[in-house]
Amino acid sequence: MTDKIFDALEAPFSAGTVKWRVGRTAKNNKTSAAMLAYVDGRIVMNRLDKAVGRANWEDSYTETVKGRIICTLTVEINGKKISRSDGAGDTQVEGEKGAMSDAFKRAAVKFGIGRYLYSIPTFYVEIDNYGKPTTNSQNRLTQLHNDTAKKYFENKELQLPDEQEPENPNSLNAKINNKINEVTKPKTNLETLCNQLSQAQNLEALISNKEAIKGSSEFAGLSDDDKKQFVAKFQNLGRQFQIPAQAAE
Repeated sequence: MTDKIFDALEAPFSAGTVKWRVGRTAKNNKTSAAMLAYVDGRIVMNRLDKAVGRANWEDSYTETVKGRIICTLTVEINGKKISRSDGAGDTQVEGEKGAMSDAFKRAAVKFGIGRYLYSIPTFYVEIDNYGKPTTNSQNRLTQLHNDTAKKYFENKELQLPDEQEPENPNSLNAKINNKINEVTKPKTNLETLCNQLSQAQNLEALISNKEAIKGSSEFAGLSDDDKKQFVAKFQNLGRQFQIPAQAAE
C-alpha cells in the first residue's frame, strides 16, 4: 500500500494544470525565452488530499535568521508520520506569501509531487509582450511536457490507490498506462483556441478575442468542421453577454 500511495503522489499532472514562467530570455532576442514549468500550490494540496486523505497531511513554517522560509510537510502513511522540509526566499511577486508557497511546493517535491517537471529540458519559445507563451509556443510546451512525462514514467509500474483489487495482474498496470496517456494527451488547436475565447470577461473582450483568433494562422489551419465548432462556442459564450446577432458570425 505504501508504494501505491507514493505512486499516487508522484503521478504526472494534466498538461492543463501545468503553468509556465520565463526562466531567462535569449540574449539577442527578448521575444524568445526558456520557460520553466510549475504548478500552483492548490494543485499540490489537491494531490495530497486525493493520495493520502485530507486529514493525513499538514504543513508548518519557520523562518531562519536570514529571512528564509522553511516548510515542513508531514504526511501520514499507513499510520506512520513522515516529515520532509525545504525552503525558499521571498518572491518578487508576493513576498513572504510567495516564499511560503514555494517552500511548500519544494517540500512536496521530496514526496515525489511534481518531481518529473524538473526533468523537462531547456526549451526556448516565442513569448508575447506580457512574458506569456504565444499559442504556437503553448502547444509546443504542452507537447514537451507530455513527452517528458511519458519518458519519465515509461519504465515505472505505477500503482495508484484503488478500493478494489484488479481482476488480473496486468489490469492495474494497464489502468495506469491509460491514465498517463489520458492526463498527458495534448490539446487540439480547436480546444486551445476555444479556451482562449473563454477567457473573455465581457462582451467587448469576447468579440476582440474572436477577431484576433480568426485572424491567426492556428484558426486558418482548422478544418471546416472545427471552424463551425469554434463559431458555435463563440455564440454560446455570446449569449451570456447578450451579444448582438450581427456580431455572432
